[in-house]
Amino acid sequence: MRSKRPELMKEIYSYIDQYYSAKHTTPSTAEIAEGVGVSKATAYRYLVAMDERGMLEYDGASKTIVT
Repeated sequence: MRSKRPELMKEIYSYIDQYYSAKHTTPSTAEIAEGVGVSKATAYRYLVAMDERGMLEYDGASKTIVT
């Protein structure tokens, strides 16, 4: 299994915060992927890993992200 890049995790976290500040809702996985320049699958894997590390709360079923 490949390790996750801490820089990309920070970029994803920042993107989510900025998106929420601007639109008062959390972005979808597809919007995160487009916003940081990765595939949807990569964005999803990073969100799951960030949730496991306690960096944010991600519920893939309801697509809720809490930073």
